[in-house]
Amino acid sequence: LGNLNEFPVYAFLGKKNVSFGNMGTLSPFSQSVVWHYFAPLAEGGGIGYDGGFIHVSATALNGSRGIRVADSEVRGELNNFAANGTLTVLESRDVDFTIGGGYLHGTIYDGPAAEHLDPGVTGPMNGAWDANANLRLGVFHLAGEYVSTLNEWPVTGHQVIAYRAEGALDLSPVWLSASWSEGIQGAKTDEFQFNQQLVLGCEYRMAPNVKFSLEYIRSLGFAPLINITTVSDKSVRQSTFLLGVTVAI
Repeated sequence: LGNLNEFPVYAFLGKKNVSFGNMGTLSPFSQSVVWHYFAPLAEGGGIGYDGGFIHVSATALNGSRGIRVADSEVRGELNNFAANGTLTVLESRDVDFTIGGGYLHGTIYDGPAAEHLDPGVTGPMNGAWDANANLRLGVFHLAGEYVSTLNEWPVTGHQVIAYRAEGALDLSPVWLSASWSEGIQGAKTDEFQFNQQLVLGCEYRMAPNVKFSLEYIRSLGFAPLINITTVSDKSVRQSTFLLGVTVAI
């Protein structure tokens, strides 16, 4: 709700991707491990300020288990929240540089059992913080993001951490990218220590609304959320070729 051409403050209400971190990627199609670990989707409302070079927002979230990542004890109460901000340090024809950060007060990494949907699996609030940056130097793009819980996840006895480091080359209509991302939730001796992902991508934009993409994805480690302490295997390796077509109508 609002008109940024008239006034820099706006409001929002409903189910949406919670404004927390960046959660983006330079890859044509596949999300990074950061998104899989920490991108929240939940019900709530909030306000934001977009002054051009600075964009900040605050969100009050409906309690209990969110659709992704967000969690707190009691549903029907605004007992969880998120805050996020982005600062455009430099914006010019040849160089763009932005930095950002965010905080989510309650995450699913709070309970004694690894569980997606059960609202009864909860515990003391375990928040998460995010730091991210994007840089463009002509046709070169760089992006990075780091997210961590404040406390250990009771299931693994370790903080949950995810990060990504990415680069891309914009040779319009061709886009070439490389992305490395990792999620860490255990010690070096644990089979559930990590999930790692390398994505090498190529995208061809045939028209403004049509693009084709090809990715090679190398996954290392198998540590699923469900039964993470019993079925994980860090020796697992998987290679995937992914062909995609995107058409906007």
